[in-house]
Amino acid sequence: MTPRLYVAHPYTGQEDDAYHAALWFCACAFRRGWHPYSPIVHWHVIAASHNLPTDAATWAGINERELRQSDALAVLKLTGWQNSEGLRMELAWAELYGLPVRWFEWTHQAGWIEVTP
Repeated sequence: MTPRLYVAHPYTGQEDDAYHAALWFCACAFRRGWHPYSPIVHWHVIAASHNLPTDAATWAGINERELRQSDALAVLKLTGWQNSEGLRMELAWAELYGLPVRWFEWTHQAGWIEVTP
């Protein structure tokens, strides 16, 4: 069975950049044989087009449910990842549900690479 990967990263204050980074990561992850789910890829355009709230608390219930159904959490180390409220919640849920956490950084030479936290 193909592993389901929940994709987490900071969003607030860098919405469009975060969206495009997540799009790129999801395409790369799919090519590597994973089934990625990114709440930002799924909801960013919908929220922007329909004037929906974008704060972490609004989306917490949906995000927790999606994460609980995943096999691992992928953290994209985008600018501000250490201070992201939403990312802190997602890391806590991953720990609660015993999910492994995988960390990724973007490099111009190699694209998305897995790194240590």
